[in-house]
Amino acid sequence: MNALQQLQKLGGITSAETVRKTAKWKRGENDTLNIDVAIKKELSYGSFERITSAFANDDRARNARIVAEAVLLVDDDENELPITYATADAMKADLLMALKKAYDEVHNLPADAAEDAKPEEGEDTEKN
Repeated sequence: MNALQQLQKLGGITSAETVRKTAKWKRGENDTLNIDVAIKKELSYGSFERITSAFANDDRARNARIVAEAVLLVDDDENELPITYATADAMKADLLMALKKAYDEVHNLPADAAEDAKPEEGEDTEKN
């Protein structure tokens, strides 16, 4: 066994394993589109750096970077297709956040504060 195989066997190289999820994109009051996605279970150090650079000097959007690095679209033939940063950055906010929510669920992350701040359906938003 060579050194690289040894590192892979010991878990030092990230796995390409994904978790299948269905993202729900609400496109209106009565229109929800189910999108099959695959979420990477592990991120490489390079992916981690690209995501965290969005927190520093990078002008790229953090959530678009996460989607581009960790979310794959699943087509009708069950192929897992990567999403480029340019595509993620061009998505409507509600679509991007539906994909990000699938990522958060796989990694047991809390919902974004913006999601938590939304009123529940039917909740009175007017203050008397």
